[in-house]
Amino acid sequence: MKSAFAVDLGSTNTVVARACPEGVEVLRLPGLSQQSSAQEPPLVPSVLYVRDAARVDVLAGDAIRAAGLDQPDDPRYLRGFKRRIAAEIQGLNPDLDGIEVTPERAGGWFLSTILDAVPGLNRNEDTVVFTVPVGSFQRYLAWIESFFPVRHWRVIDESTAAALGYEVAAPNRRVLTVDLGGGTVDISLVRLPERFDPAAGPLASTVIAKASQVLGGDDIDHWLLDHVLERLGWRDDDIAGRHRELLQAAERLKVALSGAVSAQFVASGPHGSIELEVTRDELEEVLTRHDFLARLQASLETALRQAARKGLDKDDIEHVLLVGGTSQVPAVRRALQMNFGAAKVHSEHVFTAAARGAARLALGIEVEDFLYHSYAVRGWNHLARRHEYDLVVPALSRYPFETPVVREYAASSPHQTAMELFIGEIEHGDVSRPEVIVEDSRVRVLNAPAAAHRYALVEVDRAVPLNNGTVVRLDPPAHPGVNRLRVEFLVDDQRRLRLTVIDLATNQVLLRDVAVAMLT
Repeated sequence: MKSAFAVDLGSTNTVVARACPEGVEVLRLPGLSQQSSAQEPPLVPSVLYVRDAARVDVLAGDAIRAAGLDQPDDPRYLRGFKRRIAAEIQGLNPDLDGIEVTPERAGGWFLSTILDAVPGLNRNEDTVVFTVPVGSFQRYLAWIESFFPVRHWRVIDESTAAALGYEVAAPNRRVLTVDLGGGTVDISLVRLPERFDPAAGPLASTVIAKASQVLGGDDIDHWLLDHVLERLGWRDDDIAGRHRELLQAAERLKVALSGAVSAQFVASGPHGSIELEVTRDELEEVLTRHDFLARLQASLETALRQAARKGLDKDDIEHVLLVGGTSQVPAVRRALQMNFGAAKVHSEHVFTAAARGAARLALGIEVEDFLYHSYAVRGWNHLARRHEYDLVVPALSRYPFETPVVREYAASSPHQTAMELFIGEIEHGDVSRPEVIVEDSRVRVLNAPAAAHRYALVEVDRAVPLNNGTVVRLDPPAHPGVNRLRVEFLVDDQRRLRLTVIDLATNQVLLRDVAVAMLT
C-alpha cells in the first residue's frame, strides 16, 4: 500500500507528518529531530552544515548540534535559506569547495536529507505534500521542480494546510489561519469540509480569502539585536565576526520574552561574557517602532476585504488559529484578540498544524482554491499605438478551469512570420493598485486604465513578465487587421497556465496544452 507524507519546511523548524488509516501522525526523524519532552512535538531545526559541497556531504537538523558544528559564524553552517527562496532576498552566497551554495541549493540538500531520513518513505512510489508560502507559489514550485525530490508530489499553501490540521476547528466552520513564521506572514480564511470522514466520499475545503507578505520572526531578531547593541553602546568593530552568534542570542531573548516579562540577553562581548536584562515592554516598543503590528494588520485587512466581496463579515469568522513561533509573541496574540475576540483565538498547535493539514490531503480532503493575482497577455493596441496587457485570468479565479478562456490575436506588422505570447502578472491583493474583483460571477476591474476594447487592458508598466515569450511560427506570414491566432488559456490543478494555439489561416494546432507559466 502506498503511503502519503507531508513536509512543512519552516524558516526555523521543519515538521514531517504521515497519513495513515487511523489519521495523521507527526514523525520523529532519528538524529535530526529535537524534542524537549514527550509533550512537545518533534521539530527538525531548519539548518544545514556543508562538510563537502563538491561531494554533497551535509548534515541537517539536530545532527549538527550533536556533532558540535552549530557555530553561527562558521560559513559552512547555513540557516535562513527558506526565506531567501520564498522572497528572492539577495545575499552573498558562500563559495564552499568550489561550489556556490545558493539558498535553492542549500534548501534542496536540506530537504533531500530530511526525505532520506523519513521512516518508510519510498521516494519513487509514495506521495509527499509540501507546504508553500501563500505569496511565493511560483518561485517555490520552480525550486521544488529543480531538484525533483520525489516522483509523486503536490503542494498546498501553508496557512490553508494549517486550517485543515488544527484540531480545534469543527467541520464546516469558517476559520482564519494566521501563520507567522521566521520569514513570512501567511493568512488564509477557509471554510472547512462538512465532515472529516473521507470514507464517506470526497471532502472539500474552500479557500475564501488569503494574504501574504515577507515579514516574520527573523525581522524581529534583527531589530531586537539592534536595540540591544544600542543599549550596550557597541559599534561595528565590537561585533566583528560574531554577528550571527549575537543574532541567535537575540532570537533566544525573543522566545524568552514570549513567556516572561523580562529576560537576559546573554552573549560573548569584546571584553568577555555579558548579560543584559531586557523587558517585554522594550520588545513591544521595538515592534511598534518598525511597524510590525501595523503591517500585520494590513495583511489581515487585505484578507477581510476579499472575504467581504464574498459576503462574509469579520464576525462570521468562527476560529482564529495561530501558527508559527512568532505568533507566540504576546503583542501579536493581543492584537489578534482585539480584532476578533479572545475566545476565538487558539494557539494549541502552532508548530504542527500545517504538516498535519497537508497530510490530510492524502486522506481525501480536497481544497477548492483560487488565484491570488491577475494574469494577462501582452498585445499591440493599434488605436493607441502601444503595447498593453489583455486580461485573461482575473484575480480570485477558481482553479482548475473547467473550460478555457479563449482569445484571438492579429499580427502587429505586415508579413509577420512569428508571434510571441508574453504572460504578465498584473496585480496583487492591494487596493492601491489596479484591482480585479468578482461580484455575482462578473469580473470588474477597479482603478484600471479605461479599456480600449471589449477586454480589460492594463498598461505595460503595471505588469511583471512571467515568461520570456512563447514563440509561435506563422506560415504563411500574417498581416495586421485580421485575427490569425486562436489561443485557449487553461489553468490546471497545479496552477500551471497551459496554452493551446490554433492557426486560423491554416486550421493547424501550433501548440497543444503547453504549460508556459506557474500562477499564484
